[in-house]
Amino acid sequence: MSEASDDLAATKRTYSRVALYLFICLLGLMIRLPLYADKTQGAIFSIGIDTLLFVSFLPFGRFIERSRWSRITLVNGTALVVVSMLMGLGISLCSIAFVQVEPVFRNRFHDHPLAAYPYFVLLYILLGLAAFWEKNWQTAVRSTRRAAQAEQRLMEAELKRLRSQIDPHFMFNTLNMALIEINKHPKRASSLIGELSAYLRHSLDRAHIAFVPLSAELAMVRSYLRIQSMRFGPRLVCQMDVATPARKMMVPAFLLQPLVENAIKYGIPDDNQVQRVAISIKRDGDSLLITIRNHGDLRMVPGANKGPGIGLANLRARLDIHYPGKNEVSLRQDEEEVVVVVRLEGEPC
Repeated sequence: MSEASDDLAATKRTYSRVALYLFICLLGLMIRLPLYADKTQGAIFSIGIDTLLFVSFLPFGRFIERSRWSRITLVNGTALVVVSMLMGLGISLCSIAFVQVEPVFRNRFHDHPLAAYPYFVLLYILLGLAAFWEKNWQTAVRSTRRAAQAEQRLMEAELKRLRSQIDPHFMFNTLNMALIEINKHPKRASSLIGELSAYLRHSLDRAHIAFVPLSAELAMVRSYLRIQSMRFGPRLVCQMDVATPARKMMVPAFLLQPLVENAIKYGIPDDNQVQRVAISIKRDGDSLLITIRNHGDLRMVPGANKGPGIGLANLRARLDIHYPGKNEVSLRQDEEEVVVVVRLEGEPC
């Protein structure tokens, strides 16, 4: 990526120099051609002298580019004027010597040997100012690229940090369940550990994968629900309604599990002592709409009035990275149900 950016910057620099050279030649033609009866001879002389002027400036331009001069000061401004005066004098003498050798290129200005001297000095000064502008532009481009690369590395590190908080959190909860069950129901605890092992194996397989098809994410959720069902038995009922067109959409890994975990963790059994969770996922154009409902009360959730918990806060942070300005996460009370709605627009990045 860096090499491609450097190549692009070098190409733009070359184009800008070619454009500057053509401008100088065009300006010279506009000034000199009216002085010649033979326009072809005038064009040859004008382009030749302007090419010599431009080429003679290139070493000084490279010096400006490699120097520590980042802006015009009294010192480097004076140096630019002095160099321009010396180089302008040199070009003027070359012009005079040329018409002495080839009188056919002579015009009436050559009766005054240094008449063009101020013009050459002014062009050198303008070329110097252009070199300063180009250097500052390149510095700004490099700074912007370094800032973008640093931001990209920071985003990647933040994603790794946020994702690393999910598995330990889930593993702690599951091991805690197994600890509770191990004395009263050792077989159930053993099965629970087995399911956890299978879940973590799938989780590790996706540890370095940023995005997965929704169908793969649903498989992870089902594995998680099997673990929870072993704990709650018939007291947990989970319904999943997933539209077929949505299954192939790519989503961030570990998108659904924190939402389902919160729904179960903070859910309240209904009048029949059954904890119900409903998951609905559908595609709306190029957007993915995820709705998770559970019987509960936001007022009963510890710290709900202070903001989202770790799981939901992490989810929002991850979505802001993968869907900048194109995601919505809402948490609300709908009569006796707590509803979480996630809308993702377009493809993740």
